[in-house]
Amino acid sequence: MNHADIRPAPASDPAPSTLTRRLGREVLGPVMHRWMLALHDQICQLDDGDTVFLFCARAGLRIQRLYELWLEGQELAHWAPTRMFWISRVSICKGLWARMPERTGMVFAREYYDTDMGALVRGLLRHHPNRLAGLCLDGLPGAGGFPDWIREKGPVQAVLRGYLRECGPALDGALADVAGAARRVVLIDSGWQGTAQSMLTQAYPERDWMGLYFGRILGPNHDPLITPDVVGLMFERNGYDPQQPASAVAAHHHVVESLLEPNGPSVEELPHVPFAEVAQGLIDANLSAPVESVADALWLETETWIATRAGDPATQVMARADAAEAELARLLITPSRDEALALVCKDRSADFGKALEVPVLIDPASPAHDDFNHRLSEALWKPGQIALEMSGNQARDAQLRSVGLEPPDPHSRVPGTGTTSDTDADPMPEPGESGQPQVAIITRTKDRPILLKRAAESVAAQSWTNYLWVVVNDGGDRASVEEVIKVSGVDPRKVRLVSNSESLGMEAASNAGIRSVHSDYVVIHDDDDSWAPEFLARTVGYLEGPTGARYGGVITKSVYVSEEILDDKVVIHDRCPYQDWVRNVEFAEMACGNFFPPIAFLFRRSVYDSIGGYNENLPVLGDWFFNLEFLLEADIGMLHEPLANYHHRDRVSGRSGVYSNSVIGGHSKHVEFAAVVRNEFLRRHSNSNVAALTLAMGYMNVDTRGRLNNLSHGRPAGPVEAASVDTLERLTLVAQINAVSARRWWMFWRRQTPLDPGAGWDQIARAVQRLCMRVPIPDSWDEAGYLSRNPDVAGVLGKGGLASGFEHYVRWGRAEGRAR
Repeated sequence: MNHADIRPAPASDPAPSTLTRRLGREVLGPVMHRWMLALHDQICQLDDGDTVFLFCARAGLRIQRLYELWLEGQELAHWAPTRMFWISRVSICKGLWARMPERTGMVFAREYYDTDMGALVRGLLRHHPNRLAGLCLDGLPGAGGFPDWIREKGPVQAVLRGYLRECGPALDGALADVAGAARRVVLIDSGWQGTAQSMLTQAYPERDWMGLYFGRILGPNHDPLITPDVVGLMFERNGYDPQQPASAVAAHHHVVESLLEPNGPSVEELPHVPFAEVAQGLIDANLSAPVESVADALWLETETWIATRAGDPATQVMARADAAEAELARLLITPSRDEALALVCKDRSADFGKALEVPVLIDPASPAHDDFNHRLSEALWKPGQIALEMSGNQARDAQLRSVGLEPPDPHSRVPGTGTTSDTDADPMPEPGESGQPQVAIITRTKDRPILLKRAAESVAAQSWTNYLWVVVNDGGDRASVEEVIKVSGVDPRKVRLVSNSESLGMEAASNAGIRSVHSDYVVIHDDDDSWAPEFLARTVGYLEGPTGARYGGVITKSVYVSEEILDDKVVIHDRCPYQDWVRNVEFAEMACGNFFPPIAFLFRRSVYDSIGGYNENLPVLGDWFFNLEFLLEADIGMLHEPLANYHHRDRVSGRSGVYSNSVIGGHSKHVEFAAVVRNEFLRRHSNSNVAALTLAMGYMNVDTRGRLNNLSHGRPAGPVEAASVDTLERLTLVAQINAVSARRWWMFWRRQTPLDPGAGWDQIARAVQRLCMRVPIPDSWDEAGYLSRNPDVAGVLGKGGLASGFEHYVRWGRAEGRAR
């Protein structure tokens, strides 16, 4: 395989491109950071004193580097016993040939199927010229018959058999050196189907073998018996699943392999006698391999990212990774030509005794590949190859098809969205002002001219003027809407009317309005709410500034306005802060319920596009569902200024009907659809993203909070036992466990389940031990008394083995019958 390399020679490009560095810093850095979090969580869970963790060469060298960088940034990190395992697929096959000649023989044959037996022998003995000397390797049959050929009599077969037999004890010794007597061995590598793990499991059944990989991609030759122990920490898919963005790596897993591959040789000799000296030379070559500024630009940016952000809170790491994974999926599935070239910093080096390097993409001008279909079949990254040779919708459609997706119908596309529109949108020019970011203000209305007039005044008063006000008349009287717009004071060039002949519902109306325009930012300005004049200026300024650059949106403080409609006029009765306790926007808190109104939330259009819009199946609570999905994609910043007014017609008297709020007039629907929202969100995300777990935990925490509140006020606790110190402590621990689980698990592990408020002490003890969490001492606990009655516990505490006597009581003491 002699592919033409499309990359320029290093001398002509002495520095990495700005785009390459940005992709390493802003995309691969955050994704790898999340991987380190997931890896550490699994290591903590599996570290039982009888388990050893082995980073598999060569990728393991850089994985270990990233992991240790992350550990160094943690104040209280758990350091498990980890070692480098200097092996490769070919060295494992060599070491296991004597035990299982048929299986390893088929692997050899598969790797050399397009060559002859001479090339195979040269590859396996490439580091032993003395064994090759004198062998006649010309005229040998094809390598596909290796399992039978190696058993035949002949000088070449005899030399190779002798060598492979020596490799068996060498593998035994190398494994004993790194794993000792550990019962369980955990392999850590990039992925993908656990071929080495499968062979080691079969050869050494006395040990339990497990693999922790970036991703799991099961090929046609995977071993189904070990599949449950082949763990993809970032994804487990055989192809790209848009619901799980990290699975886009399945379309180009070389992006991870190239990133992690040091510029040293494959370690194809076993690091034990009689091959220790040769193997050590290969190992040293990897340890001393130079890091090249151009070829390793993605690696250097990733390494720097984790080194400088190792101490960041897990919530920040995961929120950044959400946005980065979505961008990585776009880059790997539908890249532009420049993006494709920026992601290919170096060729893939062959292993298994082969010395050549294989380019990821094929130069379209290569005389050896003058047919596009030939180039596409040979390219390691098909969407990237398509990007080199096509452009526009033609490229995008071909890229989608190359990963098994159907492109959108070209006749029904709304420009910039890839979706269809059934609305009657007035064609109006979109304004632009000196390159300032443009805001789409979406106002949904239906036969509420009194309130729409106030919303229009709110828009017209904004000091930030580069906006387009999109009024969606959702099945109401169009003439009355047009009359309000005419007298609103808003520049007619900044208004677009989308009029639906029939009502589509709140969320569909939002989508219709947003998809009718192009913009940098979006905000939902319902027809009954209002802003302070500086709302847009402050929120856009925040997201455009250095502080807000990392956020996908921003909220402001809100003012709750109590009002009613009397004689076709709005009468305001009271104003007070709304949800004044909010200091930041966390997914775990959003899982409990929505806590800011749409009028206070300005967000980037790009995040909306990633989500796919508002859920049109929900008649109410669509903003809550959207916010949950938004937080899977990006963080939300906060301005602690009351710039948004959340108006409520909350009086019994006065005009109601069409003028009521959905949260007031539709109260029963909100109660009913709270369960619908949770269920829909879990169905949509439970199989692909364990953020759904936090939603379940949020519900449990809401329930637990309510029960604790009842107990603190002397009311019945509900389905749990009557109020007592024991009950209060148990419920508090359940809430703490669920909170820790949400922070630690919700983005990358699917097997954790939240504790029910009715969980017993034995369940709590198991959860505390599983999470390795600290147990806060409650005010009701007599720490000194417990330690005086249990001197053995006090001794362990003095040696640092426990955080407190209460932790001992929770973990073991209660089950042992020790008194409080």
